[in-house]
Amino acid sequence: ATYAYTWEWHWSPQEAGVDHPWLGSNGWEEVTETWNDFQYIPKTSERYNTPFYDFADWRHKDKFERMIKRPYNPMERVIRTAAMIKGENPFIMIVDDIEKDDDVHNYKWVAQIARDLTIESTNVNIDDCDYQCDVILKEPDATGDRRLLVRFLQMNNYDGVSAPAYIDELEYTDFFSGNSYTSNPNWVRTRLVAESNSVAPDFKVMLYPYTLGDELPTTVWNSAHDSLQVSIGNDQHLIAFQAQAGGRTLIEHTPLSGGALQPVQVNAILEGAFDPSTGMMHTTLRDENLLPLSQPFNTAPWNYMSTAESFASAGDIPLNAVDWVLVELRDPTDLDNVIEQRAGILLADGSVVDVDNTINGIGFGSMQPGENYHVVIRQRNHMDLLSATAIQAHCGDMSVDFTDVTNITGGATQVVLLPNGAYAMLAGDHDGNGVILVADLNEYLAQSSLINGYLKGDGNLDSNVTVADFNLYKPNGSAIGVDEIRY
Repeated sequence: ATYAYTWEWHWSPQEAGVDHPWLGSNGWEEVTETWNDFQYIPKTSERYNTPFYDFADWRHKDKFERMIKRPYNPMERVIRTAAMIKGENPFIMIVDDIEKDDDVHNYKWVAQIARDLTIESTNVNIDDCDYQCDVILKEPDATGDRRLLVRFLQMNNYDGVSAPAYIDELEYTDFFSGNSYTSNPNWVRTRLVAESNSVAPDFKVMLYPYTLGDELPTTVWNSAHDSLQVSIGNDQHLIAFQAQAGGRTLIEHTPLSGGALQPVQVNAILEGAFDPSTGMMHTTLRDENLLPLSQPFNTAPWNYMSTAESFASAGDIPLNAVDWVLVELRDPTDLDNVIEQRAGILLADGSVVDVDNTINGIGFGSMQPGENYHVVIRQRNHMDLLSATAIQAHCGDMSVDFTDVTNITGGATQVVLLPNGAYAMLAGDHDGNGVILVADLNEYLAQSSLINGYLKGDGNLDSNVTVADFNLYKPNGSAIGVDEIRY
């Protein structure tokens, strides 16, 4: 709608060869745009390429629209994007990207509503990840118990003190005189209005119809405020808001199964897989299709028996996958208490993702916003690491970078310094028990000379067990992990 807001319009149907009488005066000019200028996919029909000025008038077969325009209210962007989310509890998500210029202006979000609706209640929470400003509209008691939740999920510069929205009536103004008038005394147009004094209000609004007594949605933002988890009864949704060129925000919906997952962003490097020439880890096991389709931690010493973390085919594994890892949340008051475990994929850049890659990181169902957790990362032939401090789950997500030695319990004794200044997990813990001793050498010797496999003794993850893996093991021999990660 940027174009519609920016210009003032008028048209006067005229016969062929006759112009609009205002054309050329007071800034009025022809509307030379065509339907194809506004089509997402242009059409070949002649009428889609006919300028609106020369478009046939729909009321008079022998006349033309003669549409004209002049600058009125220049806008940088006015774009509405809406999505209807189906399910047992359907709802609508609306994003209004609007900005006039670099100055603060008063913007009004307006929804025309039925004349018999009233505001039953409001509820305001502008606290970061819990940001939601609710307005509940109700019908008259005589007609039923229907309600409409209008939840403002973003409304920049709203102070949280005044009511988030109010009801008013549309005032009619004569275009030429500027005087108010009543077009039809029997037809009052009622509106719900929310205001934002800002450079860009970035309105994001959820509409949820329900019946009095029904459960209302729970919405939680991530810390970047670019994705939202929505829970309504048994329905769980992830709504991602993707900024596009031109100022438009796309809405991407992903249904979540098994409950909402809160993301943890984990970064780690495996010493054996690190390639100094690229500053990243190599992906040989993925390149040779040797990574197992299901998580490999279902044997001793891990005994993590989940079957949820798996791929349908080798083609579904990310092309930049290095290996499987196991991530744990620990109770900060009892570090031996494992609250939850999840297997994920370590990528070449050191990040860890879920198998379905629907969230930014690896998702946990037990994590609660505002609570603190220690994080453990495990891998099948490198020594495991524990975060140095308990990390707060801010806005439903959290992050820990194990390439920074200050973030690791035990510090430099638990990792190796790489040429690029990052720290990596120690190679050589072939039995995965948290210490690198003779038993790990025996694991290596038992698989020595095996090739083209997914092998514990393969410390450099090149699919072969050779002297290169012994050379990784040897300097790390006698390394002992901290108590909390040892089996």
